Amino acid sequence: MTVRKKDRVAGLWINNERAIFYGMPSYYFVASSRPIGQIAARDLLNRYALGLDLLEPKAVRAEGPTDAFRHAIIRRMQVRGLYAEVPTGVEFLSETLFRVRVPVPASVATGEYTAEVYLFQDNTMVSAQVTPFFIDQTGLERQLFNFSHKWPFTYGASAVVVALFLGWLSSLFFRQSL
Repeated sequence: MTVRKKDRVAGLWINNERAIFYGMPSYYFVASSRPIGQIAARDLLNRYALGLDLLEPKAVRAEGPTDAFRHAIIRRMQVRGLYAEVPTGVEFLSETLFRVRVPVPASVATGEYTAEVYLFQDNTMVSAQVTPFFIDQTGLERQLFNFSHKWPFTYGASAVVVALFLGWLSSLFFRQSL
């Protein structure tokens, strides 16, 4: 992810400084039974990168400090619904069974994701489980995506033909209704 800072130069806003972050997640959702800062000590949360304020890239390429750029990425991803932290997102159904509703926006990239579940007790991590899951397109959306990527020229030509046909059809409809 690249973040740029715009500066005003001679009355124009231009991109000036930039930072490139490698390894930032494209989707990040944290649900907990109470505010995450109350569950465990900061160093323990930092070790597992639990919480938006502890989210760090694997590598950064920038000139100068990058903290403001990192906060800008997190803010932007929150606005887009791709980063979220819900302190009351865990619903306990019994002593050992819980449920978390994870909102997945339509703009989430397809691919493999990881669900990590941590159990904390008395400021100590008692258990952890990692489960992979996949987000993929299905149905007509998937077929159109595959068609447009396998045969881009044919897809473009067919889109133009369909647009011309619908334009002609609508002109017939409106001509008869007058």
